[in-house]
Amino acid sequence: MSVRRPALGDDLAIITISDNGKGFKAKAESKRHGLGLVRRLIEQVGGTAMVASDDGTVWTIKFPVGNAIGPR
Repeated sequence: MSVRRPALGDDLAIITISDNGKGFKAKAESKRHGLGLVRRLIEQVGGTAMVASDDGTVWTIKFPVGNAIGPR
């Protein structure tokens, strides 16, 4: 897992979560499945989520941070 703080002037933070497992096939988009819940929560804060699941799984989550991050 990695978390990158935005560069000066950039307002997006990026979280990457990955594993080296066998991956998975997501069921059709549904508001009742866990993946849909994760996506909706991220969208509520103005973020985006991408998932790739070929050889292992990689989630890339981007969200605005504005003034939420303190001094460097």
